[in-house]
Amino acid sequence: MLDYAALTAFAAVLRTGSFDGAAQILGVTQSAISQRVKALEERLGCNLVQRTRPARPTDAGQRMLRHIDDVTLMEAQLIKDLGLIAPNISAHFRIAAPSEAINGFLLQALGRAEMQNFEIVQKNSDDVLDLLRRGEVNAGITSRPLSIAGVASYTLPPLDIVACANATLLRAYPEAAILKAPRLVTAPKSSLPDIWAKAHFGPKVEGSGPVRLMPSLGDCVIGAQAGLGWVAAPYEMLKGAMEAGGLIQIGGPKARAQKAFFWHLQQRLEDAFAPLITALKAEPD
Repeated sequence: MLDYAALTAFAAVLRTGSFDGAAQILGVTQSAISQRVKALEERLGCNLVQRTRPARPTDAGQRMLRHIDDVTLMEAQLIKDLGLIAPNISAHFRIAAPSEAINGFLLQALGRAEMQNFEIVQKNSDDVLDLLRRGEVNAGITSRPLSIAGVASYTLPPLDIVACANATLLRAYPEAAILKAPRLVTAPKSSLPDIWAKAHFGPKVEGSGPVRLMPSLGDCVIGAQAGLGWVAAPYEMLKGAMEAGGLIQIGGPKARAQKAFFWHLQQRLEDAFAPLITALKAEPD
C-alpha cells in the first residue's frame, strides 16, 4: 500500500507548481512536503517530480497522478453506493480552455454543475490540444475537433461574439471606421475581432487598427470602457457593461458572430463529469 500522506503531498506539489505551494495548502512545512515526496520516490524507485519552476511530473509522475485521481473517484463511488455519510471525497480535475470559452460559458457551467476541486488552465486552443495529448489535463475546450485515443469529444453550442466600445470612441470611429480604431486583445493573433468583423462587414473586410495587448479578456473589457479601444468578446461577458451603459454594442443588437467550440474529456472520467457535460449542453461527436 502506498502512503496516503505522501500521495497527497506529491499531488499538491504538481497542483500548485511548487513544494512551498503544497506546504501552504496542506498546512505543513516545506520540509515535510519534501520528505514525503522523497520517501514516495524511494519507495517506488523512480523520480516523480521534475524540480523545475513550476514543478512538473515525470512520465512516471504523470501516471501516478492519474492513479491518484482514479482511486479517489472509486472511493467516492463506493461511499455513494454504500449510502454512507462521509467527508467530501473528490478528485482534483484540471480543465484547459481559451479565455473566451472560460468567460463565455465554462465558469457558468461549473457553477450549475456544482463541481468542486477543479483547476482551470487558460491556454490557446492549440496548447489545449497539446496538454490533452500529453495527459496533463483531464478535459479541455478547443475551437476545432480532434481525435485522441482515450479521449471523448463533444460538440458545444456556438459562442455568441459581439463587439463593443464606449460612446466617445464610437463617435470618433463611426460604422466601419471602427476597424481603424485600436483593438484590445490578449494575444497578437487573437481571432475574435476578425471573426466578428467578417461576420458583420463581410468576408473581404480590410483595414485593421493598432493592436493593444491586455493581460486578460476581462482587462480588455475594462479598457474598452475607459476608451482605450474596442473589444470583441462573448456576449455574456459584455452584457453587464452594456446594460450599465459603460459600453455600446457596435452595429446594434443583431451584429453578432459565432465561434464553434468542442469539449474533450478523458473517457474514464465521463461519469464523474456528467453534471458538467449536461451544464455545457455538450453533444457527443
